[in-house]
Amino acid sequence: MDNENLDSVEIRRHVEERLKEHKRRQRYWIFALHLICFIVFSLMAWGFGTRDPLYKLAMSTSGSDLSALLVIPTVAWGIVVLMHFAMLFNESERADKRLRAQFLREEIDERTMNRIMEQADASESFSEKPKRHENVDAVSEVGAVRLSDDGELVPIESESASAAQHINGKGSAL
Repeated sequence: MDNENLDSVEIRRHVEERLKEHKRRQRYWIFALHLICFIVFSLMAWGFGTRDPLYKLAMSTSGSDLSALLVIPTVAWGIVVLMHFAMLFNESERADKRLRAQFLREEIDERTMNRIMEQADASESFSEKPKRHENVDAVSEVGAVRLSDDGELVPIESESASAAQHINGKGSAL
């Protein structure tokens, strides 16, 4: 295999590892947060409901529907928490595709940036614009020069060269 295929295989392996770790960590963290919220709010609701003497009395009497105010939300939210627990082990191909694409872009960007930085470190001429030192001697022998549109010094080859030499101090006074 050539280097590009090896890089591709390594990139895929690294992306799959990141995807697996990210999914595991994110899923368990969100489930734990959901479970904590369920426990805290259920305890608060039951605590407030059972502390109030009027509510306690109304719940204990037969034929009272007030107990449903605490039981139904607690059971319903408990079912949602159980469904969330079941979803920890369910794979979503759509979400995996999106995360895999994101991790792949990040990995390729990072490797490309590292390669560019390594090339820049290896080449000192990368950091500054190359100079044309050989043209400086030729221009000084010519005498008069002008600045071209792209910023280069070019010799003046016309009758105005004598005027330019006079301005530069190389010509004779008239």
